[in-house]
Amino acid sequence: MSTLQRRISTALTTVIVLFVAVHGFLAYSSLEDEEDDLVDDIVLAETRRLVARMADGDRTLQDAEPPVRLAPDMVAWLLAPGRHEETLALPPYLRGLADGPHRIHSDVLVVHSVIQTTAAGRLYVSLDATRNEEFVYRFGRYLTATGLLIIAIGWLLSVWLARIVVSPIRRLAERLAQWSPGSTTRSVSESDEEALLLQAFDQAQRKLDEAIAHEREFAANVRHEVRTPLSALRTDAEMLLLTTTLEPPARDRLHRMIETVDAVADSVESTWSLSTAEPARPEALDLAACVDSAWASLQHLNADDQMHLHNLLADSDEQPELDRQALMTILRNLLRNAIEHASPGTCEVRRTPSGIEIADDGPGIGADDLPHVFDRYFRGRLADSAGAPSPPAAAVATDPVWSTPHAARQPDARSGRGLGLAIARQAALQQGWLLTARSGGSGTVFRLDFQN
Repeated sequence: MSTLQRRISTALTTVIVLFVAVHGFLAYSSLEDEEDDLVDDIVLAETRRLVARMADGDRTLQDAEPPVRLAPDMVAWLLAPGRHEETLALPPYLRGLADGPHRIHSDVLVVHSVIQTTAAGRLYVSLDATRNEEFVYRFGRYLTATGLLIIAIGWLLSVWLARIVVSPIRRLAERLAQWSPGSTTRSVSESDEEALLLQAFDQAQRKLDEAIAHEREFAANVRHEVRTPLSALRTDAEMLLLTTTLEPPARDRLHRMIETVDAVADSVESTWSLSTAEPARPEALDLAACVDSAWASLQHLNADDQMHLHNLLADSDEQPELDRQALMTILRNLLRNAIEHASPGTCEVRRTPSGIEIADDGPGIGADDLPHVFDRYFRGRLADSAGAPSPPAAAVATDPVWSTPHAARQPDARSGRGLGLAIARQAALQQGWLLTARSGGSGTVFRLDFQN
């Protein structure tokens, strides 16, 4: 039984229990009151009849030996004037009572009596109502048994009704659990509200499928259109490297161009993989070479060599089976983050038992900002945010930070979009890896664990 079904059945059963208990209590109390009032009326009526007869001169009570039995359960005593109750052998429960009606309850009997003083003496009329009370008690037992039976039946009915109410929601939940983008829409055979809800869901599913298909088509088009010119650009750069008359600075620039082209190509492939959620394609990777390649593709951001890399993976012969595109995407974004936010300084990449760590000696991340560094468009250490205002033209002309060629080439926090770390986290999650960050006032360490 599901939680919702249990709640519905419990609520219905509670209502039934309260209804049966209240009505049972009212029925029993009413019967008990009616029985007491009826017996009181009988005793009082018989007392009035005896008083009237004695007023008419009837001496039956005076001449008879007390007590006088008026009915199987009703007796009467007449105490002549001047005599005491002890001489009349009255029952103990009638002695010392004042005139008027009385109800006497003990462990063995229930008595209703009326005492009235007349000209012939003091009249005692008593009716033993024990059998009447036993009938009331028996009625209470029958009422309790019937109430328990009704509660049991009500509980079974509440479970049945709860199952009927919850079953459409359960069917819809199962359908949602089995649904995936691009799945075939099944026909709706239900009726009423369930059919309307399922039809609305089918319509939303179709719109979502169309949006996902459009996104995938866009990613495929970008991949197709960008990959060809990148290949041509890389080929031209390689051909230029074959020219023996090039100076060493020019050759360095060509090598950097090739690394950048490879980075763009890998970024396009990584974006395609993220948009299509393709399974991982692991291969044996040299982690040190991957770090060097990622760092080389980012040197246009580090033209003044303000950030120095210490690749401590160079001596490692281990080559884990990993998805290269995902790893390069993560490395480039983490190293770019170090260049943009920790320059000037050093960046150190070292091996851990389950992955790698990238540490910088920059200003660090505040304790309030650290939990949000992987959020999209989050304002990072240097106001790395979407929609950050560009510097005014006057500032570019007068501020040496903006007017230098390096500042024009280096996209600092004011031009960033706050997406790099979010993309790195998404790529890690898609591979089942764990990417975390820690900072303690100065310096930041990003840890990538390949076994989450």
